[in-house]
Amino acid sequence: MAHLRNVGKSMCHNYIHCFKTDLYFYRQCHNLKIIIIIIIIIIIIIIIIIIIIMMMMMHPHFNKANPYYQLQRSHQVIIFRLRTGHNRLNSFFHTKLGIDASDQCPCLSAALTTDNILQTCPNCDHLRSKTRPETLHRKLYGNLSDLQNSAAFIEETGLFV
Repeated sequence: MAHLRNVGKSMCHNYIHCFKTDLYFYRQCHNLKIIIIIIIIIIIIIIIIIIIIMMMMMHPHFNKANPYYQLQRSHQVIIFRLRTGHNRLNSFFHTKLGIDASDQCPCLSAALTTDNILQTCPNCDHLRSKTRPETLHRKLYGNLSDLQNSAAFIEETGLFV
C-alpha cells in the first residue's frame, strides 16, 4: 500500500509538472504567434510603402523640383484651374457650359479669361503691379515666387476660379 501511495504521489507530481510544462509551452507558442503576426504586418506595411514610392517615381508628371508641387494646396488649385482653363470665369461658363449670359469681363474690355485677368484687365491694374512676371507663361509656369504671386493676385481680386 505504501508502494501505491508513492506511485500515486509520483503520478500526481508528474501530472502537475506536465500541466505546468504544457501551460508554459502554450504561452510560448501564443507569444510566438503574436510575434509572427507582428512581423507579417510589418512586412506588408513595408511592401505597401515600396509600391507607393515606385508608383510616385513612375508617374510621368511628378517632379519634386517642379515649383507647382511646393505650393500650398489652395494655390495649386488656383494655378491648375488657370492653366487648364477649367475655372469659374465667365468665359468658361459661357463658351463651354452655356450657363452665363455673357463671357464679358466686368470692365467690358474683353472676355473674362485667364489671359485677361492676369494680363490686361484695367480693373486689376492696381493689384497686378505686385505680380512681377510680365508674360502669362511665367505667371502660370514660372518659379515658385511667380506662382505664389499669381495665386495671391487671384485671391486679392476676389475672383473664384
